[in-house]
Amino acid sequence: MGRAIVRDAYCFLFDEPLSNLDAKLRSTMRTELAILHKRLDRTMVYVTHDQIEAMTMADRIVIMEKGHVQQVGTPREVYNSPRNLFVAGFIGSPSMNLLDAELQGDGLRVMGQGFDLPLPPRLHKAAQGHGARQVIVGLRPEHFAARPADGGTEASFLAPVDLDVKVAEYIGSSQFLAADIGGRQVSAAIEVGPDSAPLTSGTYMFDTNRIYLFDKTTGDTVT
Repeated sequence: MGRAIVRDAYCFLFDEPLSNLDAKLRSTMRTELAILHKRLDRTMVYVTHDQIEAMTMADRIVIMEKGHVQQVGTPREVYNSPRNLFVAGFIGSPSMNLLDAELQGDGLRVMGQGFDLPLPPRLHKAAQGHGARQVIVGLRPEHFAARPADGGTEASFLAPVDLDVKVAEYIGSSQFLAADIGGRQVSAAIEVGPDSAPLTSGTYMFDTNRIYLFDKTTGDTVT
């Protein structure tokens, strides 16, 4: 890299340069490379299997599977609007939960083993026009929330989901849950207070505005 900088290279190619570093040094070097990119104002092509590196460092991401481009976009675009199951499962940490489900009520609801969720208005037309009733529903871990303990009212877009919690990992501002929904393993990231006790099995809430649907045959996003 130093030789390329001295030569005033127009484009830099990085092939997993941080893969052999420990986690702390890898985080430090991500920051250093981002600063270097801004200072040099040069194009950098960065190859990585680490989606955190891609999301934190890139202006645009090209996501590939078996040599084929699956999606091109900004980190925000590929996170918020994944084109298919592969992109949805690759982007995000923990990764998106993908569960078998069936469209119900003329495409207004999606039901699976252990859950029954109303679809957001943005998906009504797409769901109603979808030829097959069998779909894959995508639920990101960070879109789960704890149910208010004081019995207060919940926002209309929050729907209850029962989680059978197996493990709760405390990381300060959140707890990562390894849980089951209807016998299927899922992950949930729940925001908590600093003195919170380990979360246990029970009813949690999911932000239904953040539901994703995928065609079960093609894997493409239902939009």
